[in-house]
Formats: sequence, structure tokens, C-alpha cells
Amino acid sequence: MALTKLTENLNTHQSLPDQPSLTSEELKIKWDEAPNKIKEYINQILIQELDGILENKVDKAVGKILSTNDFTDAFKTKLDNIEENANKYTHPSTAGNKHIPKGGSNGQILRWSADGTAVWGQDNNTTYNAVTTTANGLMTKEDKIKLNGIATGSTKNTVENNLDSLSTTNALSAIQGKYLNEKIIGTQLYANASGSNGTITLNESSANFAVIEIMFKDKDYNPYASMRIRNPNGKNVLLSMPHTFGKEQTVITATKEITIKNKTISVVNYGVHNAWNNSILNTNRIYIYSIWGWKR
Repeated sequence: MALTKLTENLNTHQSLPDQPSLTSEELKIKWDEAPNKIKEYINQILIQELDGILENKVDKAVGKILSTNDFTDAFKTKLDNIEENANKYTHPSTAGNKHIPKGGSNGQILRWSADGTAVWGQDNNTTYNAVTTTANGLMTKEDKIKLNGIATGSTKNTVENNLDSLSTTNALSAIQGKYLNEKIIGTQLYANASGSNGTITLNESSANFAVIEIMFKDKDYNPYASMRIRNPNGKNVLLSMPHTFGKEQTVITATKEITIKNKTISVVNYGVHNAWNNSILNTNRIYIYSIWGWKR
């Protein structure tokens, strides 16, 4: 706070002439005019201003200094809550704690120099080989194509080629599946809805089959019959069909002897016999209309 300055003119007696025309009383008043102004300034202005300043003054304590920074209760609470050396921090320089070193230039990379330490160096070209079953490497385009062809979530299936296996997880191969299907359902080797009484050509050699079944019928009476032959290749087989004939209901039997050889079934002999096995007709009445086979 600035104090009010004394601006009154205090040279009142000095401004008088050398021989003033004043009475002694007037001269005394003129002489006391300056001291009275000083007294009035001190009593009415200066003392009041000094009293105001002294009311707000802070006494200096020994060993302390005065400043304009007020230390409040809030600052004191904040300071009390700060732990000792709380702002003191030294970054560790051990391996794994070091920062990226200064320096380096375009095209450079950080290279290992010691445990936990790296230095800037050139990015030299590195040649990688294709991955193998014994060495790491880059994936080939063929491997990528193969990988793209595998559906998400796919698992490895072991293909089973042994029908004697009791596995509940392995998959049956297509070949074994086809073989099993043929073992159960069989393979049709010949088909003719009208039937044939002559030489027949099979779709596949009879030597490939453990069993064949010949389905045949009588020419006129149309009863149907069938016969299974094991290990059919090279065998002679007699096909026969008994039925009644004429008003007398005579029992007769139509027969046909055939030879099975590879893909061919040929007729050896045929005829019609009565109940006493006497040949009464030399006629080929048996027609073969279907042949099935079951492989070994």
C-alpha cells in the first residue's frame, strides 16, 4: 500500500520580503504555518494510513521468511497425504526396462546386442526356406491352397480299409463301402424281363463272386424259382421247375443244364420229365430273367 504524499507548500515564511510589513503576531502566525501543515498531515493522514498498514502486518519469526504465497489448510492437508519421497522416481536400467535408444535412421531396425539391450542396425535381407516336416520355414502357395480347402472346424478322419475292424470312430473307405454294399445288396449281373433260354453274357466274370443267384421261370406257366450257387465259376448247374400238366394234373419237371464260365452261361441240355423221370419232351422251357452276385 502506498502512503499519501505531503503536497502542501511549506515555504510560507521564506516567501516573505526581507522587511515584511507584518505585526509580530502576524509574523508568528506566518512562521507557524508550515509546521502546522506538517503536524496536520502527520496526525490526520499519515498516522491513520500507518495504523491501517500495521493492523495487517505479519511479524517475522526467527529462521523464517515472509512471502506472498499463502499456505492454506487445504495445502497442508494435501502435503500430509503425500508419502515420503513420493515424487522421487528413478527408471530401472536392468534388462527389459530400457527405453528405445536414441539415434537410428530410415531403414534401420533394432538389433540385439546384449541381454536387455538393443542397438540400431541395418535391416539386412533374410532368405527363408519353405517349411518342411523337420524344419520351420515359410508356408508355400500349395500349402495355402490346401489350407483354404479345409473347412473351419474340420477334424482328421482315419479311413478304415479293413472290414474286420471294430473301430467306432474311423471312417470306412469308399472302396470298402462299395465292397460292403455289394456284399449286402449284391451286384446285378444280368437282367431281361422276358427271360432268355439261350447263351447269356454276364456284366462281370463269375470268377469275381463267391455266390451267384440265378432267377428263372417256366415259359408258359410262369412260376418263378431261383437257385444260389457257391463258387460258381466253372460249374455245371441243373435248373429244374416241377408243376402239374394237363387235365390229369400230371406232375412234370422242366430242366435245364447250364455251364458257368467267366462271363458266359451256356446251355448244355434241357427237357421235360414226368414224375418217373422219363423224358417226355425235348423242349427248352426254362427262361433265365435275372442273375445277381455277391463278391468274396
